Amino acid sequence: MNNSYENILIDLKNALEAKKGEEIAVLDLSKIHSYLHFFIIVTAGSRIHSRSLANEAAQIMGEAGYNPRMTPHGGSGWTIVDGFEIVVHVFLEEEREYYNLEHLWADAARPLSHS
Repeated sequence: MNNSYENILIDLKNALEAKKGEEIAVLDLSKIHSYLHFFIIVTAGSRIHSRSLANEAAQIMGEAGYNPRMTPHGGSGWTIVDGFEIVVHVFLEEEREYYNLEHLWADAARPLSHS
């Protein structure tokens, strides 16, 4: 993992854990995609919880100098916080299973899976 991203990824993962996000996965896409660097995928327990997790991620990214855009997908149960190099995907459980990004990006390294 590129050390320049390590602190923000750890900060995001810790904040999402503190807000009770579930099944947090950090995927390093930098070696398999030309412009995507990292995905963080997290499951929320409700729509309100999803909004809280997305807001927390956007705040941390903003404080780290990113200019995140938040894209709620209406009633889909999937919110994206896009900081360009780092993208946080907040899902409700059913949507996470349906879209299954971990399977789609199965070749991605998981740099924080041990922490």
